[in-house]
Amino acid sequence: MTKNDVIMIFASKLVDHERIDLGGGVTVDIDVFATLFTDAPANPTYAQLIAIDAGVMGYKPFFDQCKTEGILL
Repeated sequence: MTKNDVIMIFASKLVDHERIDLGGGVTVDIDVFATLFTDAPANPTYAQLIAIDAGVMGYKPFFDQCKTEGILL
């Protein structure tokens, strides 16, 4: 997944052109997020992102929220 993929997928979660709002006042730099999930395909599913996170990076609540909102399938 590239930076442009991240911007397109999570457009509604962007704080500005540099950060994603993860909720609870926490943000992450788009470049950092894209690097962490670089192995994800251009249009990843919820399951693919959860597998990459592997319960270690802490993105599951964000991905859960995105799934509930229909951003991720």
